[in-house]
Amino acid sequence: MSKEDEIHKEVPKEEGIKQNPSSQIGTREYVPSLFGDAKIVPAQVARSVAERINMTVSDAMKVGSSTTIRAVDSLFTISDSLGTPALYIANYSDDGFVVIAADERHDPICAVAEQGRYEEAEVPSILLEWLEITFENVQIARSVEWTLQTMRTGNGTG
Repeated sequence: MSKEDEIHKEVPKEEGIKQNPSSQIGTREYVPSLFGDAKIVPAQVARSVAERINMTVSDAMKVGSSTTIRAVDSLFTISDSLGTPALYIANYSDDGFVVIAADERHDPICAVAEQGRYEEAEVPSILLEWLEITFENVQIARSVEWTLQTMRTGNGTG
């Protein structure tokens, strides 16, 4: 095989994704969790991710690309009615905050604000509305996986 053939060879499909031939949307098969069966990201992991977000890159957000650690002075947890974390909000010491999903089934970085602080007592209505929508999206990610697992096994226990 020539070098040009190697460069242009087909990349295998990601393991854990099953393509539906009648749809362009893939459905995830069971993928082991990094955080146990509940798939809940611990607060210390969220804090560590927040500290490593490189805010100096304007064209793309990169995690872990810099040796600089940004100090987080407070971390808030938004939990569901059972007390299970859904979102974390980390305030930076210098300025700004980041919203991180507390569930690995959702995209990890939900939002980054380069200026301002998150204060529980003074949440602007537009931010509160966005947080409610994002919270619902985390809940949907959880329920969709549970529904798919239930359909596969017939009992929801795996």
